Amino acid sequence: MADPLPSLPPPSLDALRARIRTLEQGGTHGPGESLPLFPEIDRALPGGGLALACLHQLVAADSAGTAFAALIAGRLAERKGRPVLWAPVAEDLYPPGLAAWGLVPERLIVVRAAAEAERLWVMEEALRCPDLACVVAEIAGLDLIAGRRLQLAAEAGRVTGLALHPPPTRAANAGTTRWRVGALPGGRWHLALERCRGGMPGEWTVAPDGVSGEGRDAH
Repeated sequence: MADPLPSLPPPSLDALRARIRTLEQGGTHGPGESLPLFPEIDRALPGGGLALACLHQLVAADSAGTAFAALIAGRLAERKGRPVLWAPVAEDLYPPGLAAWGLVPERLIVVRAAAEAERLWVMEEALRCPDLACVVAEIAGLDLIAGRRLQLAAEAGRVTGLALHPPPTRAANAGTTRWRVGALPGGRWHLALERCRGGMPGEWTVAPDGVSGEGRDAH
């Protein structure tokens, strides 16, 4: 009779904690890619930057949210050499203005969809396309089920999604991160990281070429 197979040792506490962190980040993958934003903010983000191939939520009442999304999308387009798909609400999206933040017109695909259900469908389908660097969609409401579908689509296509929400928003906390973006005098932005799986929420005053002043942790 063959000897019984040796029993495996129970997983260590550190291994269990690492597994829980992976699940909390919305997937079964190990540590993934990240995109550096600004040094002060990167220190609050797991992996030293914005996690890629997942969903992020940006809440903004003014053009600063569009500019922040364009900055992220433009950096991703340059890094991956692929276009960005953007699904706006209105027809006033101005590609030359996005280029000021690094998202050049030749790497921008604009999809017009008046109904929010259509924009959600466009975003989910586009996130599954590995030929894109990033997908941006302007969405007022997002429940947990729709958010989970977008998260799974981003993981499947390995594409980063940015959901732009106008305040007051009906969007649930469905993304890997949730930001509140506002404009300040002098062309600066106020960035509040309200939620971050595996990271540390905080608030920062940000200039286009870096961080102005010290970050302030949120309590």
